[in-house]
Amino acid sequence: MQNGSNPDDRRQSIRRTAKDGVFLTFRPRFQKVGKLVDICSGGLAVEYLLNPEAVDAADHLPDNTVEVDVFSSGEQVYIRRIKCRVVYDTGVDAFGSLDSIQMRRCGLQFEPTSQQQLPDLSCLMTSTMSTV
Repeated sequence: MQNGSNPDDRRQSIRRTAKDGVFLTFRPRFQKVGKLVDICSGGLAVEYLLNPEAVDAADHLPDNTVEVDVFSSGEQVYIRRIKCRVVYDTGVDAFGSLDSIQMRRCGLQFEPTSQQQLPDLSCLMTSTMSTV
């Protein structure tokens, strides 16, 4: 069963769209910060501005995994060290021909080690999200 109107969407659970003010940052250097786009019980999508000078392989752990923190400015939510696998990381044509600025969209799948964080993620989904 695919979710949403995108035939390439492989998520099996209900996706919720983020309201304004929910952000994500990539550990360990916190140089990538983006806006949470949507989330479901299996993963999330984030859009961020790529700073070409800040690209570093240290942001990715072995097996294409990352650790991220999710936080909200309005709901006072902060979930630390969510381990995820990068499903995709692709460019979004948001700025047209501005070569020095690139908007990226990244899909992350929650890793089993983050299962202890599911109650926090569930709270985040109900308090700061709306169903797609």
